[in-house]
Amino acid sequence: MPSRWQCLFIVAFWLAAMGLLYVRELEPFFRDHDPPPYVIELTAETQSVHPKVIWKAFQNGQEEPSYLVKTWMDHNEDDDSFTLHGEIRPAPLQSETTKADLIMQHVTSEYRVSREGKLLNFNVDAVLSRRPFGIANLNFSPELKLTGTVVDGPEMLAQLQLPQLKGLVPGLEKTFRFPVSQNGTIFLPLHPVHKIHGVRPGKTWRVPEVDPLGNAAKAWLRSNFPIGLPDRDDRFLDARVRDREEQFPYDMGDGEIHYCWVIDYTDPEGEKSKTAATTWVEVDTDLVLCQDAKSEAGQLRLVRDSTKSKVR
Repeated sequence: MPSRWQCLFIVAFWLAAMGLLYVRELEPFFRDHDPPPYVIELTAETQSVHPKVIWKAFQNGQEEPSYLVKTWMDHNEDDDSFTLHGEIRPAPLQSETTKADLIMQHVTSEYRVSREGKLLNFNVDAVLSRRPFGIANLNFSPELKLTGTVVDGPEMLAQLQLPQLKGLVPGLEKTFRFPVSQNGTIFLPLHPVHKIHGVRPGKTWRVPEVDPLGNAAKAWLRSNFPIGLPDRDDRFLDARVRDREEQFPYDMGDGEIHYCWVIDYTDPEGEKSKTAATTWVEVDTDLVLCQDAKSEAGQLRLVRDSTKSKVR
């Protein structure tokens, strides 16, 4: 039989292990009003080739996909962080005329998160159509850059950069701040995450939405026209998981039936009866199967393409 000191050591070790388990795995599950943290796929540490998830993106309710989206994750050994990458390009089977009319020509986005799933920073780089936001043909493709870093508070410090439009419009640089949750989660309509853990019926939380195209449009209009737009670049969404699981309504190409938890996002400052975004999370796997969001730039529904995706 172990001695008294050995018994005390065993009990102390067991309590420490249980405390660590609670803090890292269970406590976020019981914090009802905190958004779920980012999910880290630890296989990203060991893979030299990072498999990609393929999404079909449908703009403004169209039946054929307007964009092809790829997301993947890799590991940064220097600071032991992980980067969640996203890339958007026009769907390849469209005509060149249709592709040219799409507002997004090439968009890359990145979340950099800690091993614990806390957001550290993000950035979005976009090359837009020659007819951005419905204006006349500029004969060149304008660009935008949006970056954000979680600072003390926790608070997000974001910066939007619109380069000079070939002498037509001066360059624009705008900085804004907004509060974030303990894990720094944000909702980025252009970049669906791979998985969401801890989804259960009735769970609620609040999350800031970061919409690069909407923010760029408002900033450009404010700087060039004397119109009374609200001088705010932050938008917060109230999220709630529906009470029952539902059958997934969209085709992912695998011919299977999937059941999901559905997360509805509403804008508390807008019309609460209208849903600003919806995310479908598969019940058994926590996989995000679809993200549907509305913004100033229109509606964009991203549906996972199971036949082309190389990771689950």
